[in-house]
Amino acid sequence: MKRMKLLAGMVLAVALAFSAGYGALSAFAETQAAEENTAVSLDEDFDGSSVLVTMTEEVSEVNKKYDKSYFGDIEISSLEDLSAMTGNIAEKKYFDESKFRQILQLNLPEKG
Repeated sequence: MKRMKLLAGMVLAVALAFSAGYGALSAFAETQAAEENTAVSLDEDFDGSSVLVTMTEEVSEVNKKYDKSYFGDIEISSLEDLSAMTGNIAEKKYFDESKFRQILQLNLPEKG
């Protein structure tokens, strides 16, 4: 449980550093609470296998690649760009690149 609290603290720091507005975890907690009509806090048990991070408009680029070291000392087994796009971006009629935000899934090492 101590490791989960430490991991939750590190995740919160990353989310706050790289997301706009309320932060990815805060927005997730608010969304979950609204959908389930219950309170959600970082003290609760989470899956712990991955974390979603919404990058800010300032650092987001379509299909931009990030090295694991970009996220500091957090142990990451792999990362995925959930907002990756294919095809000719210029031909995407309703896509506004100036408001684009990458969504990354940071996969964490299995608990040992």
